[in-house]
Amino acid sequence: MNAVRPVIQHALKSAITILKADPPFAIGRKGGAYHVIDTRTDSVIHETESYSVAAARMGILAKEFRRSKTTRERPCMCCQTIIKSEGPHHRLCDVCRRKRPGLI
Repeated sequence: MNAVRPVIQHALKSAITILKADPPFAIGRKGGAYHVIDTRTDSVIHETESYSVAAARMGILAKEFRRSKTTRERPCMCCQTIIKSEGPHHRLCDVCRRKRPGLI
């Protein structure tokens, strides 16, 4: 962790610096604010004064992005309603999940 600190301190000296990349998102800094940037469109998604808040937000966005790439439509195992499934662990629609808690 100590080896990373000088790199980050050096990076903060420039006006806009990409600090951490987790495609397609990055953290940049301009003035006193950190920005979470969508690198596909170069648009600012979130702005904050705290690097840790920006990093946490970028982590959430990256997780949602990866999850959206892996979801696909499948029928519910009980009622056959089409749902967006995240994988083998997600095969019941919300209605069936609430009606049949013993199945989960």
